Amino acid sequence: MNKLILKVALKTIAVVLSLIIIILAVITIFTPMTLAKMNKKLGNNSLAASFTIIEYNRNKDINNLADIIELSIISKNYSRIKKYSNLLIDHTKFDEYCAFKDNNNDINIYASYKQYIYGWNVTALYYRYEKQLALEKAKSIIPLDYSKNNAMRYLILAVAENNDKEMAEDISIFLQNRITDILAEGNDVTEQELIAERLETDINFLKIIIEK
Repeated sequence: MNKLILKVALKTIAVVLSLIIIILAVITIFTPMTLAKMNKKLGNNSLAASFTIIEYNRNKDINNLADIIELSIISKNYSRIKKYSNLLIDHTKFDEYCAFKDNNNDINIYASYKQYIYGWNVTALYYRYEKQLALEKAKSIIPLDYSKNNAMRYLILAVAENNDKEMAEDISIFLQNRITDILAEGNDVTEQELIAERLETDINFLKIIIEK
């Protein structure tokens, strides 16, 4: 009798589990964003990103692409940050989307959205063993006025976190040359001094890393 009850109970559990698996499969296929939102609320950002990727692969919505990057930043998944920030940067509507985000900023990034994405892109490259490419990208995208929280500063933070003296020295040399170039341009003196001061701040910070 007990064996029969146990057998029936096990069959019931198996049926319930099968139904749960089927339901989850259906939701994953047809409404993955439901699971993405649920996991985000629970703090499972990596899993939320996985379901958002399923949705993005289906509809190629640039908003989903941006969400994948945000969720991957929170979970520090540098492989995903690298892959999906590259996709966003190469997107035909990247500039338009950056302008939209700058005008409707709902996250505290304290920088232009373009610099924010490039900043995390070079950070991901750095952590995925492409340091020189990260540096070259940061050099090519930093704004002329070296405004706060630009892509180079994201890279500098990664370098500081890893106490990377060699990279710190390479960046320092570049920034010192940038000061020389700015002062030689002969533009507005006050503006030149402000830019030089911003650059000097980061050079001094890099000097601390180099001399540790």
